[in-house]
Amino acid sequence: MRKVNWYLSIFSLILILALSSNRDGILEVSAAKDAVTVSSVKGLKSVVSKAMHNYEGKLIISYKGDITPKMEQINGVVEKLLAADDYLSGSFKESKIHYQYNSSSAIINYTFSYHTSKSQEQYVDAQVKRFINKEISEKMSDFDKVKAINNYIVLNTKYGSDTKASAHSAYAVFKEGEAVCQGYTLAAYKLYQAAGIDVRYVVGYVDQVAHSWNLVKVDGKWYHVDSTFNDPTPDRKGIVSSKYFLLSDSALAEDHRWVTKDYKTASDSSYNFIRDTEDFVKSGDQVYFTKANGSRGIYTRDTTTGNEKKITNTNAKYLVKAGDWLYFSNKDKNGYLTRIHMDGSKKMKINEQESSDLRVNDHTLYYTADGKEQMLNLEEIVEEPQKKDSGNLFSYIEQFFFQLFPGKLHE
Repeated sequence: MRKVNWYLSIFSLILILALSSNRDGILEVSAAKDAVTVSSVKGLKSVVSKAMHNYEGKLIISYKGDITPKMEQINGVVEKLLAADDYLSGSFKESKIHYQYNSSSAIINYTFSYHTSKSQEQYVDAQVKRFINKEISEKMSDFDKVKAINNYIVLNTKYGSDTKASAHSAYAVFKEGEAVCQGYTLAAYKLYQAAGIDVRYVVGYVDQVAHSWNLVKVDGKWYHVDSTFNDPTPDRKGIVSSKYFLLSDSALAEDHRWVTKDYKTASDSSYNFIRDTEDFVKSGDQVYFTKANGSRGIYTRDTTTGNEKKITNTNAKYLVKAGDWLYFSNKDKNGYLTRIHMDGSKKMKINEQESSDLRVNDHTLYYTADGKEQMLNLEEIVEEPQKKDSGNLFSYIEQFFFQLFPGKLHE
């Protein structure tokens, strides 16, 4: 019985070979029903691009014509598509290609795998749109957009791979709030792109371990932002580090490695000092900040000249800006919400609650007090009249004293 089956198998094989050959002995190629027909490398590239951007797992192409002289071009299609799309490249795992061809036609089978899926990317797009509508406005500067996005990623994500979805995907960030560096970088990429910021997905190494981060273009110049490294580990709720925000090539190269010729040059070092700050905001050419080393006060630095000065000796936390005013939690006064003019004058207490997690959107200040998010319409704040009394006189004396002896008051 086994011998009969063996003979039948040999006969079937011979029959198949005979039927699949023409009179010249060349393999006859027959297309599958779901094959997409093309007749040029350009057409093939367009079809492959559509399939990959739809995160399809399989693609069958019926190519009309001799592919032999074009084999190198066809083999390079996927690589070129990935090189042209950072987000797709970061979301992609691998591809395989199988050919069946003769001198007049070919069947090309592709299989693709990704860290994500079409439905997951639809969810990502919806979350990106929600964030942009809520947190980003056309009036915001490039600097403020990049800061808002970096903060959002850090505050809503913890580093890890204990996820149902791939921890290497943007989906893991938006859906599960947990990811590895690839997920952080891809999620940030999507948000930067949607906010109108030119962005790149950078791959490199830190301590010989593969790593990724973003290059962003702010006011015509490129800078590095590593949101993964701006997120403290273990995760610390409400804390965003500024050590890897808008760094130059030379600053980032202190511990990161990448193929510099493959990316834009980040030569401007105007914002390197931010890595030594705790809170910071920018208005025009001025960056207002508090120092991470525990030094008291709010400082300002001119990003064009590098000149720096202290505008108040108040112990401030959660610094934000709106118009010509700085808002913060006054740690000298039980964390009460306080504001001060950007020139250091007109300091004013706004409430008598310990306030934290300040943020501004248009004319509204959001902050946390008594465990709940509060809202304050900044246009309704009534400026206190300047009183000519001993208390006010002391305030002027205090300002004068710390200008002469910065850092000495309250020590």
